[in-house]
Amino acid sequence: MLIEVRRAIAEDISRVLKFYAGRRYGGGIRPEDALLLAEHDGELIGIVRLTTEESLVVLRGMQVDPRFQRQGIGKRLLATVAQELDGKGCFCIPYAHLVGFYGGIGFHVMEPAKAPTFLRLRLEKYRDRGDGNDYLIMRREGVASF
Repeated sequence: MLIEVRRAIAEDISRVLKFYAGRRYGGGIRPEDALLLAEHDGELIGIVRLTTEESLVVLRGMQVDPRFQRQGIGKRLLATVAQELDGKGCFCIPYAHLVGFYGGIGFHVMEPAKAPTFLRLRLEKYRDRGDGNDYLIMRREGVASF
């Protein structure tokens, strides 16, 4: 199966919004976000976005169409995220069972008490959903440049 992973352009935004809506993802997107898309035969099958919040990069909105899950699409998107970050640090709030997945590009679980306040508050909001999922905060350290 041929999968193309690329950075979104302005013409992709309506497709991205439709894809996210179909997965009930309500995090939104902003013009300055980096959106990475996975496509199969021109069909959008996966998305992840990198956004800057309070001067920190946050990975959000990682979604893969259920028909294409467990086929390496998420790993391809994450590998592209690692390239996009180019040594910059990043945070994410994934499901707890995905620790190994995000750990594959250097994310580590961090204590919520040590996380930035806006992420702690978001984590509490996610946990209060009562959706049966366990969430945690992960951080990927940046590489210092000299």
